[in-house]
Amino acid sequence: MVEIFDVGEVIQKLEAYRNGKLDIRFNRPSPLCELSNLWPRRFKFRGLECNSIEGVLASLFAPTWKREEIVKLSGFEAFYAIDGFRVRNFMFFDGYIDRFSKEYGDFLYDLYYSAFSQCDFSKEILVTTSKFDIELVHSVGKSGKQNTILTESEYITTLNNVRMQLTGDEYEEEGILNFGRD
Repeated sequence: MVEIFDVGEVIQKLEAYRNGKLDIRFNRPSPLCELSNLWPRRFKFRGLECNSIEGVLASLFAPTWKREEIVKLSGFEAFYAIDGFRVRNFMFFDGYIDRFSKEYGDFLYDLYYSAFSQCDFSKEILVTTSKFDIELVHSVGKSGKQNTILTESEYITTLNNVRMQLTGDEYEEEGILNFGRD
């Protein structure tokens, strides 16, 4: 079971990272875990009630009849929801999505924006990282798009773009557009 922290307590802990780096990791103590895809957060995305970003990502490989069940998972239960997980060029949510397309980048942005804008706790944590000028990193992420559903670069770029949108800062449009084939 994931321990849920008080937002004020997490912001106090973020103070230690001011002008530094925050390596996002689900299996680490607060405040390293709250921005993770596996972290439980309730939000609505494209008509579905979801409990984590990871659940939505896992559902891209699920049969349609199982999607509603998977988007409600969080933590490692969501991460391991699909047996025989293998990255494919095409995934399906509310239509086919090419893994290497701009549409996939748009899907990721919409997903992250939905999750962070609808969950006050997650939104406050993400916005605070901007206020404290904290660089977000994810050292355990993979870099090859053919090896993962979300590369470290896609993850951090998407979080940064959502963070900029939520704080009213200028949007890194080139980050969103740079999701196609390398």
